Amino acid sequence: MATITINESEAQKQANTEVKEWLWRYRRAKLNLQRLEGEYAELVSIQESAGAITYDGMPAASGNIADLSNLMVSRDNVLSKVIRAKKQLFDIYFEITSALEELDSVERDVISLRYIQLKDGYGIRDFDEIADTIKYTKRYVQKVHGFALQKLYQYI
Repeated sequence: MATITINESEAQKQANTEVKEWLWRYRRAKLNLQRLEGEYAELVSIQESAGAITYDGMPAASGNIADLSNLMVSRDNVLSKVIRAKKQLFDIYFEITSALEELDSVERDVISLRYIQLKDGYGIRDFDEIADTIKYTKRYVQKVHGFALQKLYQYI
């Protein structure tokens, strides 16, 4: 009988891990988008600092003016990646928030604060912070979190 309990406990831990990974996709997508937007901003900055090039057909005096076409192609490629990353972020957000509709309001608050409404947009909130925000004890928040993960496992 004890073996069944241990196996059930292990199965529940595995299920919770799967749900957490499913939820953490949002944060990873958000960090990826932030990285790509930073890369794009850097390419724009480099391009703008290079100055204007005149294409009047006259030979350049120094003969050492860099061709910015590769930079422009890189910038366009990164912009395409930014657009795809924004769509992916939206899709993940929509999928998760749709699943959150299956939870009661406290469960939804706990999961949303932990996995969606990140500190400073990217940092992970611990259970103490969540408890302070929603005015419950840390222990209660942890229990609600566990119940919510079980419900979400059925959804995913």
